[in-house]
Formats: sequence, structure tokens, C-alpha cells
Amino acid sequence: MENLEQSLIRIAKAIALSRGKNCETVVHNKQRTICFIQNGHVSNRRLGSVMDRQVFEYLDERARENDGIVVRLTRKPTGEMLKSTTVFFYGPDGEYEAMLCFTLDLTAVNQARNMLDALMDLEPFEDRENFSTNMNLVDYTHLVISDIIKEVGKPSTLGAKEIKLRILSKLDEKGVFLLKDSVPQVCDLLSISQATLYNYLREIRSKNTPLLPVTPSLK
Repeated sequence: MENLEQSLIRIAKAIALSRGKNCETVVHNKQRTICFIQNGHVSNRRLGSVMDRQVFEYLDERARENDGIVVRLTRKPTGEMLKSTTVFFYGPDGEYEAMLCFTLDLTAVNQARNMLDALMDLEPFEDRENFSTNMNLVDYTHLVISDIIKEVGKPSTLGAKEIKLRILSKLDEKGVFLLKDSVPQVCDLLSISQATLYNYLREIRSKNTPLLPVTPSLK
């Protein structure tokens, strides 16, 4: 029957095989010594290395507060981003027995995310001066609503009433509901009926000084 150390080594091999060459797996024995390592190029650790006692005590304290698990995001001096997960194993007496660690090199993922963020950045195309000429009320309403949505929350997150109330409150402050045809536009964006919109506005304005009484005539 295999002991704890042997079991952890088998699990570490499985994780490395599953995650590929960008995932380093390590097993530390009871003496904090690395007794198994695969894909050591990720963190440059080596077989036989001993974890510094201060580092061990820091991780051990955090692990005992979180069901034996510590997850960290770190950067190597050369800039690579790493996500490390350390699992502590304790004996029946609560004493440390072994550690299983696996570290993912997220550098390529982070670069891809930054590239996507750059591709999705519409800021250069949203300069208000581009709309200053030939802008009608519909264009202006759309622009204000878009700015408020960006400030408060994205359309994909508009399920909660609280977020909708915050958006409507901001729109009310901007005087959007004084503009022609603004109510149907807002209702469409928030997926609510006009009756619901007026009810929400009453709720908002009961706590603030209203711009105008809430009536369908605001349309």
C-alpha cells in the first residue's frame, strides 16, 4: 500500500500530464524537501531543494485558515506571471506531513488578454467631438445612455433591480427623460416596460428632489 508521499507524486504526475508543459508540479516531503518535480522550468526549482522555513511558516499559517489550500499570483523577476496552488496535508495530530504544489505559467494567457483588451478598446472612436456636428436628440440620448451604462454596469449585467435603479437615477440626473423618445430607448436597453420605468422613477425620486413629476407626459 502506497504512503502519502507516493500518492501525492502520482497525483502530481497526473496534473502535469493533464495541464501540459506550462504547469509545474511539486511534492514536498515532511522535511520540506522537494521529492518530486515535473516541468521545473516554470519556477526554476530543483529536486532536493528545501523550502525556506519562513516561507513555509507563512504558507502554513495561511493554509490552516483556508482548509489547507493557498492560491497565489506571483511574477518572476523576468516578468512571467505565475499562479501557484499549494495544498498542505496534515496528520491526525495536526502536524504537517507533506505538500502538493502546482504552478501555472499564465504569461501567454495574460498577453492574449491584453491583446483582446486592446482590440476591444473603443475609446479612440468615442470622442464626443466627432458627434458635435449633425447630432440630433436621438444621437445625444444614445450617447448619454452609453456613458451611464459604462459608468454603472454593462448591459450583460443588468439583471438586478438595484443596478437598473442606479442607471435610471444617473439618467434622471442628466435630464435624459426630458428628451423626446428617450423613455422607449431606455426601456429597450434595460428590458423593462414603460410602466416599470415610471414605477422605478417614482421610487428613485421619492428619495431625491425630482426634476419633474413622473408622468407618461415625459415621453
